[in-house]
Amino acid sequence: MKIYTEKQVITFAIKVLSDYEINGTFYNREKLKETLDVTPIELPSDEEIKKNADKYTIDNNTYYSFINGAKWMKDKILKQNK
Repeated sequence: MKIYTEKQVITFAIKVLSDYEINGTFYNREKLKETLDVTPIELPSDEEIKKNADKYTIDNNTYYSFINGAKWMKDKILKQNK
């Protein structure tokens, strides 16, 4: 599954629909931003990752594996376009 940032979705929509009239509505950049229903994915902070590690682990090995795995995934999401 691919995850797109809000900026990527808006940029794509603007390229495709900018300055189009659809059902009597003229869509420009600002109108597109208002009408797009984009729900952003909120990535957890390092503190939130550590709090959840306490809930979902049973010992030190799984605790640190959980933290490292969550940070690895967060890093992959943040750097996917670089």
